[in-house]
Amino acid sequence: MKDRLQKLLAREDLTPVRFAEKVGVQRSSVSHILSGRNNPSLDFIQKILVAFPQISTDWLIRGRGEMYNSAQASVNNERKRIPSDLFSSLNDEDTPVYLSSKVKADPDERKTVGKEVGKEQHEEAIVQRASDRRIEKIVVFYSDKTFTEYLPEG
Repeated sequence: MKDRLQKLLAREDLTPVRFAEKVGVQRSSVSHILSGRNNPSLDFIQKILVAFPQISTDWLIRGRGEMYNSAQASVNNERKRIPSDLFSSLNDEDTPVYLSSKVKADPDERKTVGKEVGKEQHEEAIVQRASDRRIEKIVVFYSDKTFTEYLPEG
């Protein structure tokens, strides 16, 4: 069972922590099963099958047959992977094209909010502030109560 769980984590590209969150079990339960200390309970197996309906029950419990149900196997193999770094370039055909158009405001409708700052002062402030700051991490929260953290490389 330990080997099948490790194979599932690798195929689904999940860490033990993300797997525990997705399945709805304690992290320590996953850790103990992966280390061989404990065998999974029936409840644990049922939660895996609910979280991953494409997994074959016979494969998960007995290790027989294919890992994925036949209809889901081709879908899983064709699944696109998310790039490991947030800033990698995207394929041009998948990237939407945004067209910008210039809109001129009617002079009568213009309003000035706040006090005006000289262009040089404003640019200097932006450059100075940007060089002092750096991104430490980006966290994306999903509706299924999971999240993904992106950390800068290096």
